[in-house]
Amino acid sequence: MATATAVVQSLGAMVFLSDYLGVDGLLDTLSYTNAVTLARIACTSCMGAVAAHEAQQRPALCVVKGNLETVKAELREQLAAKPTVVFVQYSLGHNEDEDEFEAELANFMDQKLPPSTQVLGGSTMSLQCAWFPKNAANSKGVARQTTLDCRNRFERCEVALLAATFPEAKARAYHVMPKGAAKNNTSESDEEYSYSDMEDEDEENLLPDETQAKGGYGQTTKGGPPAAKTSSEDQLNELLNLEPAPKVVVVYDADRGSTTARVISKIQEAYPEAAIVGGVVMGRRVVAKRGQGALSNGRGVGALAISGNAPLFAMTCPFTGCVKTAEKTVATCMKSAAEMAAEKCQSILGALLFTCNARGSHMFGRDAKDAALFKAQFPRAPLMGFYAAGEIGPQVEDGAEHAFLRGNACLQGFTAVFGLFLVPSKHMPSAAFQRAMLHGEVQEAFADTR
Repeated sequence: MATATAVVQSLGAMVFLSDYLGVDGLLDTLSYTNAVTLARIACTSCMGAVAAHEAQQRPALCVVKGNLETVKAELREQLAAKPTVVFVQYSLGHNEDEDEFEAELANFMDQKLPPSTQVLGGSTMSLQCAWFPKNAANSKGVARQTTLDCRNRFERCEVALLAATFPEAKARAYHVMPKGAAKNNTSESDEEYSYSDMEDEDEENLLPDETQAKGGYGQTTKGGPPAAKTSSEDQLNELLNLEPAPKVVVVYDADRGSTTARVISKIQEAYPEAAIVGGVVMGRRVVAKRGQGALSNGRGVGALAISGNAPLFAMTCPFTGCVKTAEKTVATCMKSAAEMAAEKCQSILGALLFTCNARGSHMFGRDAKDAALFKAQFPRAPLMGFYAAGEIGPQVEDGAEHAFLRGNACLQGFTAVFGLFLVPSKHMPSAAFQRAMLHGEVQEAFADTR
């Protein structure tokens, strides 16, 4: 990124740079710059503004991790455009106060994220990241590769954040509370749920109790302006009646299966072609923030629905009883995903991972094996994930095609579910950019971008 920035800043004149690199080379160079640098380029001239605008029309994704201060700094370095969605995961240290941390998290989101960005996440108690640390060393002459880091619950609080920009997509976050959930109820001694419990639940327990909605759409709220008085039941009804229908729904669940199976079933029934992926968070708390509303947190089901050009596809890797077969299944699926993407002239921009907490060192002899297999196949694609107490994704039969799935989602166990962000390998320049670069109509192109 530093080299690309230096080239752009030193050459300055975009037309000359285009002659030097070609249009594709210029766009590739700009794709390595962050939002701060693009803003500076935009201030240099009308041509600079057109080029910076064009650079921000590409889908982009980054993963950052560390404490909140580190995340703020890394996000500033890596973020290229206003993120459409942000997924956040955190693991509290042994002596961390949960309410105090979530208040800091809410303040961070209010100050550092655009008001329109939709946020979903939870207390995952583990973090698995393939990312580009600011100070990571890279071999000379070798393309930059991600660094894999896996942390289980540890002494200090750490946060991981995946920010994605999809200029042609729209997103909306939801937090649906189960009926009768108590305020700030996070005790590990609370009632536990099993798959048999879900079968025995009354249908009325699926819909949340309106009294649980505080400040807009969840259990509690921290930071941000007061939100509209919308019940948690309204949240579910809105989620199930979206127009246009979402192509992607990502779910972070903090109920460990109490109402999750039925909620997932209803979402899939409402949107049969949608890719639904997610997992049950071990920390039993989800967080969600929709635009300018306050941060909602607590028990329940958090969902983020994405419509429009939402380039996420699901991939489910089941466990059939054999560890070697499980490892081979993931490796084969990754290879298949790479081949299928190449056939479509597309590439993997990044991924979310929801893997069973049983798929750790006890199964594979090392932590984050599923994440490592992803990195081996896609060494330059970021990934963020966690160990889940249940995984949400398309159910597949043994021997069936596992890559790029939509529909048939359910709550599963012992699986690794990937949400793969798939984008065109080559970006087609906009009409305004071509007008400026190829025909010299800079002022007209500049007006088109306003």
